[in-house]
Amino acid sequence: MLSVREAGVLPPGTFEASGWLDNYDRDPLGLDIVDGTVGLRLGVVTRLEVYFGYQITRSVSSPGSHPVPSPPLDVVALTGGAPAHPYRAMYWPMPYLSHHGARVGDMVSGEYTVGARTRLFEQRGARPAFSVSAQLTGPGTTARYDLSKGSGSGGVDFGLHAAASWRHQRLRVAANLGTTVTSGLDPSDRFILVGDGHAVQEAPIVRPNFVHAGLGARFRAWRRVWAVAEWSGWGPFGDRTPMQSESGASDLLAGVLVPAGNATFALGVRWHLRAQAHGLVLSTGPLAGALDLSNVDADARAAFLDSFGVTEQRHGANLVVTGFPAGVSLPDGARYIDETYETATQGNIGLAFRLSFRFGQ
Repeated sequence: MLSVREAGVLPPGTFEASGWLDNYDRDPLGLDIVDGTVGLRLGVVTRLEVYFGYQITRSVSSPGSHPVPSPPLDVVALTGGAPAHPYRAMYWPMPYLSHHGARVGDMVSGEYTVGARTRLFEQRGARPAFSVSAQLTGPGTTARYDLSKGSGSGGVDFGLHAAASWRHQRLRVAANLGTTVTSGLDPSDRFILVGDGHAVQEAPIVRPNFVHAGLGARFRAWRRVWAVAEWSGWGPFGDRTPMQSESGASDLLAGVLVPAGNATFALGVRWHLRAQAHGLVLSTGPLAGALDLSNVDADARAAFLDSFGVTEQRHGANLVVTGFPAGVSLPDGARYIDETYETATQGNIGLAFRLSFRFGQ
């Protein structure tokens, strides 16, 4: 189907190559994402295949503001203690994403996926065909610049997924359920407490695990043309660092699937469900009013911090200062974090396109 997996696996010696172009919206922050992915599948032995995927380009547009700089973030508290959680909003699959987007032509790489799928049962009466898969997802790059463009999480995650499918005349139905166990963020945040004896505290960010589900159907409407309808989604679960705003995602897809010889063409329209309301004015949280030095030249930032007795500066980290006195001149690129920010979520409709070629048996 389009995003919902059926339970079938490739016969031994069969090889499939595919290309995906997928456009989808995600909250919080009203992100508009386009993934360009290539994939390979190979039937190894009876009932077992291996597969590989790579997002060769990822474009992320952030129409709304990012109220607080992304990790890794150094928070220098000139007075008082560390900010209380939650002090930021985050889209968990892209935790390092900044407000500077990327275009498809920028060729910012996404993530690698490698896995294996085995079919445990064939369909027998009302009992569906059933398969399970296990996969690892890792970063295409760990460069801080690419992660800030939305490349991914920078860590390695493990997924376990199951698919059940039924066939009845011209109708195919499939259901998916799975989970992804995530790794932590490295590097993460850090607090430098100048007003508390110059203490330095690490502030790790713990990501949630994810649960995935999907339900889809395709119906052979005319000759080789299949009409497809799907629901799919994911949500966070488990212990994690609190965020001001976070969400999973769910989508409806409707489209067509057309086999032609050894090629298969699929095209779908995606509706992002339960989108965050557009134009909401939300509180920035505990870091409202702090001085943001993230865009200040490194030398100017070091000199500025040194005037307050702060010598620690992580390369590539964003930086904010709380308790900054009024009436002091600011270096170029510095700004105060606003008390509120406004959501920007519009459109919420995307396209999914896939072309695959199968060779062998």
